[in-house]
Amino acid sequence: MRKIVFGLLCCLLFSACKKDDSGDAGCQLSGSNLIGRYLLKSIKLNGVEKYNDSLENPLCERDDIYVISNDNSWNVETGPITCVVPRNETSGDWELLGDTLIIYNQQCLVTEFSCSGFTIAYTEYKDPVDSTRDRNFVEYYQKQ
Repeated sequence: MRKIVFGLLCCLLFSACKKDDSGDAGCQLSGSNLIGRYLLKSIKLNGVEKYNDSLENPLCERDDIYVISNDNSWNVETGPITCVVPRNETSGDWELLGDTLIIYNQQCLVTEFSCSGFTIAYTEYKDPVDSTRDRNFVEYYQKQ
């Protein structure tokens, strides 16, 4: 009987002690934790992966580093492969309001954030090819 009680007590103790899955407090989404250098690793358009699509993500932009600075500015550092036609925007301001990142004059919902990167979701209204449809993007940026 004593072994059964001891076994039940052990089970209760171990099941009551769960690992905290809330993550490192230093990796919570905040303006100071967002500061860093990032590489775009995934871009989905309406649920379809478009990272290797030369129209949505030209080869010459895949090695570019996105720098988010502590003075609420951002810029793009061009990688070794340069584009013949340069980007429209290579710098600007950013702002974080709760879980909304405003960058490129676009409101983006930060859907995931960790020490190693973040995921944003945003909508471009009116697809240039099909004006009755919106373009929903989800992008993952990996910290460098």
